[in-house]
Amino acid sequence: MLEPLDMKPTVVNTTFAVFIGYFFNLLLPRAGEVAKCTVLARYEKMPAHKMIGTIVAERAFDLFCLIIITMAALFSQFHVISKYVMEVAGRLSEDISRHRNVLIASIVGLIVVLLALFLFYRRHKDNKIGRFMKEMTHGVLSILLMKKRWQFIGFTVLIWMMYTLQLYIGLKCLPATNHLSFLAALVVLVYGSIGMIGTPGGIGLYTYLVAQILGAYSIPEVPAQAFGWIAWAVTTAIIIVFGVFSLLLIQSYNRSRDGKVAMDTAQNL
Repeated sequence: MLEPLDMKPTVVNTTFAVFIGYFFNLLLPRAGEVAKCTVLARYEKMPAHKMIGTIVAERAFDLFCLIIITMAALFSQFHVISKYVMEVAGRLSEDISRHRNVLIASIVGLIVVLLALFLFYRRHKDNKIGRFMKEMTHGVLSILLMKKRWQFIGFTVLIWMMYTLQLYIGLKCLPATNHLSFLAALVVLVYGSIGMIGTPGGIGLYTYLVAQILGAYSIPEVPAQAFGWIAWAVTTAIIIVFGVFSLLLIQSYNRSRDGKVAMDTAQNL
C-alpha cells in the first residue's frame, strides 16, 4: 500500500512496526496505528501523515472483510445457531428503536463533519494544512492504486484463514469442543473479532462473546469460558512477547544498518 506513494520500507522494520503496533493496541484501541507510523517515520525517514492515510484505508478494508466473513459465517451456520442469531437480532432491533434519535443525530453529525472538512480543504488547499490533507487522501486512495492488487488480496485471504485455523486447532484441543467444524471456528472468529475491537486487546469482551456463541453450539458454560480465556491468553502472550522483542531490537538493528550504510558510502568515496 506504500508503494504507490513512493515509500519502500525494509521488511525488517515493517515487521517490527507491525508487532509494536499490536503491542500498543493492547494498551489503548488504535494506539498501535499511531505507534506503527511513528516507528516507520523514525527509522525509515518516511512522512507519517502519508502513512496514516494508508492505515485508514487498511482498516476500512479490514472492516469490509469482516462484514463479508460475518455474512458468510452466519449464512453457512444459520441452521445451527439460528435461534441465538434471532435473539441477538431482536435485542439489537430494540436497542436501535430505543436510541433512534441518537443514531440519526450521529449520522447527521458525521455528514456535517465530512462536509466541513471538504469545505475547509477547498478554502485552504494551497497552504500547508491543505497539502497535508491532500497527502492524507492520497494515502487513503493508495488501496485503489496498488500495483500488486491480487497479491494484497491473496495475503488478506491467507491472514483470515490463519486466524480461523488458529481457533479451529484450539477447538480440537478441548474435549468439549473437538467436534466443532472449521465453519464453527469461523463463527467464533467473527465474535472474537468484535470483542477485540470493543475493548483494549479484547480483554473481558472477547471471552464473553466467544463463550456466548459457543453456548449456541450447546457447549456448557465452563468449557466455553475456558476456551475463550485460553484463545485470548495465547494471542495476547504472542503479541506481548513479539512486541517487547521488537521494541528491544529495532534500535540496535537500525544502528547496525546505518553503520553499515555509512561504511559502504565511505568505501565508495
